[in-house]
Amino acid sequence: MEEPGFFPIRKLAIVGLGLIGGSLAIDLRRLGLASKILGYDSNPQHCRKALDLQLVDHCSTMPDDLLLEADWLVLAVPVQSIEHVLDQFRPFLKPDVLITD
Repeated sequence: MEEPGFFPIRKLAIVGLGLIGGSLAIDLRRLGLASKILGYDSNPQHCRKALDLQLVDHCSTMPDDLLLEADWLVLAVPVQSIEHVLDQFRPFLKPDVLITD
């Protein structure tokens, strides 16, 4: 039985799979907060590493492939990049997506 107030996320996307994003993926997977973890990084090597380590279920260097599916979007990018990232990704987001950093 689920605890009151607990709501698992079906598809969680992490934007930025470096040190912070990768660490978040490890803990979010361990805690079982999402049935599927999606990853986005502009660096293909970060995507490959995240997949090899099974931090994410799917990874892309193209935002449109990933963001249309996300129920929860975690921005693990430098603070000064957040506005630019949101402007770039806005056309691909579901209207009811939860966004956090």
